[in-house]
Amino acid sequence: MEISDYLSLVRKRIRLFFLVPLLAAGTVVAVMLMTTEDRYLTTATVTTTSLGSAVGSQFTGAQGNRMLLETFRAAADTPTVVQRVSERTSVPQAALEEAGTVTVVPIGESSLVRISARMPEQPQSAEVARAVAAETIKFLLEPQVHLSAQLAEQSQKTVAETEAQLGELGRTSGLALGLPDYEMKSRAVSALREEQLRARSLGNTSLAASLQGQIDTQTAELAALAPQLAQFQTVSELNKQALARVNAARTSQEQAQALQASADAGHLIMVADSQRIAVGPMILRRALGGLGAGVFLAALIVVLLEFLGRSEPAGKPASDQPALRDEPEPEPS
Repeated sequence: MEISDYLSLVRKRIRLFFLVPLLAAGTVVAVMLMTTEDRYLTTATVTTTSLGSAVGSQFTGAQGNRMLLETFRAAADTPTVVQRVSERTSVPQAALEEAGTVTVVPIGESSLVRISARMPEQPQSAEVARAVAAETIKFLLEPQVHLSAQLAEQSQKTVAETEAQLGELGRTSGLALGLPDYEMKSRAVSALREEQLRARSLGNTSLAASLQGQIDTQTAELAALAPQLAQFQTVSELNKQALARVNAARTSQEQAQALQASADAGHLIMVADSQRIAVGPMILRRALGGLGAGVFLAALIVVLLEFLGRSEPAGKPASDQPALRDEPEPEPS
């Protein structure tokens, strides 16, 4: 077929090329008008600066901020967060999981995250945006809270064990205070030696000999206490380290819990005013799509009609053909 044949075919079926697309676009518009509800958009902005140190050290360095933002966006889509938002706002979980209902997007290269919620009701839209932000922050901080609590509990056990060991060493060795007690005994030996030197200088040999016996006895005691002192110092150092871990873990836990409470109260979240979403442009886009689909459908119908028309037999049965009239024979001249 040549181009002229196609144009002739289009002119012959021109009504189909008008009616079918119009019918398709009209159907799309009617369905959209009946099913599309008014939507309200609310955005909540969250700063993740205070979350970096509380969540974990893996979010430090050159790529730390980007990793934290991506983690925040992924956490907002987790079933746990969606379920909590549903329970908090009374919005069905299926509605929250619909495409375009809730979106989480980092703002440029900053540490800010924008959470957008599109809902049929204005108060509900703001409530969902705020709930998504709060529950995501709490979800990210939960591992740190649990980890800090466990670390504090384990370190506290170490503190109790080392304190018991120190008490036992103090009772058996007499080094209740450890090094200070040992140094006090060492100073006592030094004082006896000085007194012995004075006695010898004065010619009091009997006193000097008596003092020598005390010096030997206390020197032997110090030599016997040296290993126990080393053990005391080792256990004492373990006790100090465990106490430092307990304090650090409790500080981390309190910091994470404080951030959770602040997020729950909305102190870390800035919620903007809700805006009504115009449905006209969306309906127009869908109508244009329906119009294009209608043109394609009309072309398909025309092709199908032409194919069916060409597949019919070229001739008809004799019974269906009109009878030929008998022409009079020419008279002989």
